[in-house]
Amino acid sequence: MISEEDCKTKSETVAATSTVEGVGTTSGGSGSGGGSVSGCSKYTKNQKFEFDYTGAVQEFTAECAGKFKLEVWGAQGGGTSGGKGGYSVGTITLTKSTKLYVYSGGKGTVANVGQGGFNGGGNSGNYSYNSYTQGGGGGASDIRIGEDSLYARVIVAGGRS
Repeated sequence: MISEEDCKTKSETVAATSTVEGVGTTSGGSGSGGGSVSGCSKYTKNQKFEFDYTGAVQEFTAECAGKFKLEVWGAQGGGTSGGKGGYSVGTITLTKSTKLYVYSGGKGTVANVGQGGFNGGGNSGNYSYNSYTQGGGGGASDIRIGEDSLYARVIVAGGRS
């Protein structure tokens, strides 16, 4: 279980991050991290693949069938008072050669009209009173399975304003 403090720390480290981790049954080897995922030598148990914010979709293809843990952190809103994004985690069974499309949301910007971050962050209103500026909303992070479509999303963490 992840604590709220862990989520805040992760969100402060990068705009947003998504991870894919092989967690299937190990075979062969011994000790911590020994063996392979579901008898596949391509991944070691608990091997993580991190996808930091890039402003574009990133792809991951499962080299082996097995169980994979998916984690996503939504992006922070713009400005010093921008809230931290959401967090989601789940486990999914993938077949060999399944392609995942990974979207790591971007942080909102700060301006008279703050721009929303990559992957759906909302723009702020037009407000400039006494030199105050507004922050745009952070973008969502999500992972899509099989095709690059909103309808193919299997896990989502919302961005924050």
